[in-house]
Amino acid sequence: MDKTLQNNHWLTRDDNSWKYGEGRQPSEWELSREQTLVDFIGEERRASVFADLRPEPCSAAELVKAWLAEQTPETIKLQEHLDAHWEEAIGHDNAAYCKLQGIEGETAVLEVQKSIFLYALTQTKPYLERHLEEFTAGAVRKIRLTLAGASWSRHSRKDQAK
Repeated sequence: MDKTLQNNHWLTRDDNSWKYGEGRQPSEWELSREQTLVDFIGEERRASVFADLRPEPCSAAELVKAWLAEQTPETIKLQEHLDAHWEEAIGHDNAAYCKLQGIEGETAVLEVQKSIFLYALTQTKPYLERHLEEFTAGAVRKIRLTLAGASWSRHSRKDQAK
């Protein structure tokens, strides 16, 4: 297989990238595209051609290197500053229920311990965003709330019941 085709990775299945894990299934468009290719090359060559056209999996070292490349010194300093002054930044009561998970651009990702606190913080989110924007001098403008330990895979509740 030509190396230029391998570098293009045109069978990446990025259309459906919001699903992860075992629940990840190709979209209708992806299935149609792949079936068209199978019709053209034949079923007997399917596995080898698809393997050549899919992106190679990344190692953990590559993933860490890519994540570190995204982090700027300013982001790291801001996160350390917020960690050190978390109660002052978000309020004593709110700090007891959530913690800073990370900063993505101008968005602070907060991990909330229980769903009832997630609901309560969602109701006060505009106030928290204004307060954090003032505290960080405009470096953080938005908040994204996540539930601690939540698995967003398609069959998570079904798997937990077993």
